Amino acid sequence: MGIKNVINEHYILKNLQGLDFVPKIQNFYKDDTQTLLKTDVLSGNRLDNIPLNETILNCLFILSEQSVKSQNKTKSNLKFIFAHGDFCPWNMMEKNKKILLFDWEMGGNYPVGYDLFTYIFQTNFLLNPKKSISEIMLENKDNMKLYFKYFKIYDWNNYLLEFILLKIDLEIKKREHNKAVLYENLLNFVKINNKT
Repeated sequence: MGIKNVINEHYILKNLQGLDFVPKIQNFYKDDTQTLLKTDVLSGNRLDNIPLNETILNCLFILSEQSVKSQNKTKSNLKFIFAHGDFCPWNMMEKNKKILLFDWEMGGNYPVGYDLFTYIFQTNFLLNPKKSISEIMLENKDNMKLYFKYFKIYDWNNYLLEFILLKIDLEIKKREHNKAVLYENLLNFVKINNKT
């Protein structure tokens, strides 16, 4: 899995070299037993657990406009866009009021909202474990509506459901069963409330 992730990160970064908020590739080496990717080191201030804001939303919109082919396969009929794949504060820095992103190994094409929901739910699940799902939803409701309005999607419940199912599958594959349970709880919450 590690070699596959490094190869994907190299592919993603190679396709994003025109963006000023991703690290530049210095060297890439691959043979039958090892893979090495060396990039520039990003410098800036690590982001704390900051709420979703306009700067972060704008970064998501810029990412969504990138045309990078992906190996992500799905049978979903939902709209897909390019995404970081692990869009969380611990993979970000801020410099001169600009977001810098690193750790691109999960980058690819995902359903609209994947990075947004990752930022909202994964960040809260891991950094604010006492916060309830209803509190998380309420705090982020306006930004979620604003985000999906950008894509002219007004009923985004199916996008949230697809995100949850993808995260459950990913966490189970990584044997992170405690994290999978958090997304199963979110799935139950969404099914019970049936309206986002």
